[in-house]
Amino acid sequence: MQEVVRLTDGMARDPSRRLARPASLSIGGGEAVALFGPNGGGKTLLAGMLSGALPLLAGRLEYGFRPAAGRRLSDEVAYVSFRDAYGGNLPAYYQQRWNRWDGSGCPTVAEALGAAADGPLAARVAPLLARRVIELSTGELRLFRMARAVAGRPRLLFVDNPFIGLDAGARSQFSALLAELARTTTVVLLLCRRSEVPSFVTHVVTVGQRCVGPKLPRDVWEQTAAEPTDGGVLSPAELGSLAALSAQGTVPACDEVVSCRDLRISYDGHAVLRLDAWDVRRGECWALTGDNGAGKSTLLSLVCADNPMAYACGIRLFGAARGRGESIWDIKRRIGYVSPELFAVCNRPVPAVDVVAGGLHDTLGLLRRTSAVERDRCMAWMRLFGAEAWVDVPYTRLSSGEQRLVLLVRAFVKSPPLLVLDEPFQGLDDARLLRARALLDAYVRTGHHTLIMVSHYENELPPCIDRRLHLVKHDEN
Repeated sequence: MQEVVRLTDGMARDPSRRLARPASLSIGGGEAVALFGPNGGGKTLLAGMLSGALPLLAGRLEYGFRPAAGRRLSDEVAYVSFRDAYGGNLPAYYQQRWNRWDGSGCPTVAEALGAAADGPLAARVAPLLARRVIELSTGELRLFRMARAVAGRPRLLFVDNPFIGLDAGARSQFSALLAELARTTTVVLLLCRRSEVPSFVTHVVTVGQRCVGPKLPRDVWEQTAAEPTDGGVLSPAELGSLAALSAQGTVPACDEVVSCRDLRISYDGHAVLRLDAWDVRRGECWALTGDNGAGKSTLLSLVCADNPMAYACGIRLFGAARGRGESIWDIKRRIGYVSPELFAVCNRPVPAVDVVAGGLHDTLGLLRRTSAVERDRCMAWMRLFGAEAWVDVPYTRLSSGEQRLVLLVRAFVKSPPLLVLDEPFQGLDDARLLRARALLDAYVRTGHHTLIMVSHYENELPPCIDRRLHLVKHDEN
């Protein structure tokens, strides 16, 4: 079998991005490989060396192919991750996502893809071409990014956490898409959950503690890989610490948290949300479900005061209608929030504890110095979530899974009466998922806290969930 890529005793040039020991790995034609391991285990570092994104200080990187005429070696290797789906204008797009009448600088899918619109996935992206990139759902964004990556028909394709944020149907479709690409392209997936290793994967490489294990055939790996058994049980000391932190938050005087009537949200004639009535009372725990594009994120944007359409809708927050003189900060101070969009825009090289502290003041970073009391509070929450080792580590030096966990801690840090969690466990490995789920469940039980949570995975929902709202996608104009 011809080798597609071989790394021999590779060591990255950047000392802050090195594995614990030199790494060696060979991938052959016809193989579909999963790099599997926990958050921060070193998967991204290994993929960076294999793709050439991380230059080597020592060792050797060899490809079993030469670029075709008129192409560079970099044209033959593609890397897909969710964070860069919007390109280089993330902060602007984050604001314009809910202000869609301001379309300046936001390209259509056709404009963003250019010649890539006629690539291998042309038939799949054709229905999206006329829409702006900021209008795409999570699943559609993933397809858009994949179409751009494979337009040049690369020989080697890396995909980081391909299934996060996708509903069950979209996961099945995306897995089929990857399997189709794997027939002509060597596909390498970066995965942190055992259940997400797709059936077309032929070999698995376990990467943990910044060490690279052997490449094993799929069936051999399945016999040796163990399911996590700990992380979901909190000790009495941890429960006590959680209760003490929870008590530092405020409790709204009103039992009404959210009240919606006759919500009708459309953009450019496209219906994105239809909801006749929804009431959330203090202490209730809601699971918000529905396929990608059903309007879940739009509904949450109304609740969290990000979407100005709230002023034109029948929505009340904490017992008051919008537009009564309150600022968005009056609303946000009572809400702890995390979302895929927040992860996409938060990319500042500040200590992780400062990102957490931003949750105290609803900023993406600090606009003022953190007091000693505030820092202690942040560190206490980070200890509960197992993130205490990253307190002074620059946020951008963390793995994507570690960054997601930091943003989840940020949602809890002010002990809010309302948690609005949009895919909060995206990208967390199996053990961290169990612990975060247990902490969430224990938190909402400590004192009439309210929870609204979106997840496409039933096993992510904590036992405290006692109500569900299912949204249906509206495709009519």
